[in-house]
Amino acid sequence: RQATREVAAGMIAGGVDPDDCILFNQSYVPEHAMLAWVFNCVARVGWLGHADALKTALTARENVEAALRIAGQSTDRLGNAMETLALTRLAELPAGWLSSGQRRRTALARVLASGAVLWLLDEPTVGLDVASVAALERAIAAHRATGGMVIAATHTALDLGDDAVNLDPAAHGDAGRLPEAAA
Repeated sequence: RQATREVAAGMIAGGVDPDDCILFNQSYVPEHAMLAWVFNCVARVGWLGHADALKTALTARENVEAALRIAGQSTDRLGNAMETLALTRLAELPAGWLSSGQRRRTALARVLASGAVLWLLDEPTVGLDVASVAALERAIAAHRATGGMVIAATHTALDLGDDAVNLDPAAHGDAGRLPEAAA
């Protein structure tokens, strides 16, 4: 299931035609974290994969700032992203010292600070406590309120708003048929 979500997210983001392309699961590549980090730096979408793709020697702030600079993006949203995800007091700690939840919040801050219209989030709540999930939900609501789009694959309840379309067939009655808007 994990690989299916990753491939689907990649196809949606890149407009890939699977009949004309060779698709592979990057998680089988040993340098996956490096590839994910580079992808996060140059993609036109805010992308959060299952790996946090942080450089352990860089601080939390430096990780987000480096990704923005490599992508040629402004760092104006950096402070707000760190504050939104309660990372301000952790900003100068090396990413290697952070807990899994703090690392996940740092990776999410990279998405928030990117200014991307489309956020692709693969299991965004992994490692997050209740307060961090609530902060993420508020960030998603704010992003959507300004015309942003979010595609999230998650096993955890995540409030994406009343108008969100849930594509999990198990979430729908009537033999798992998807609602008309999603079909």
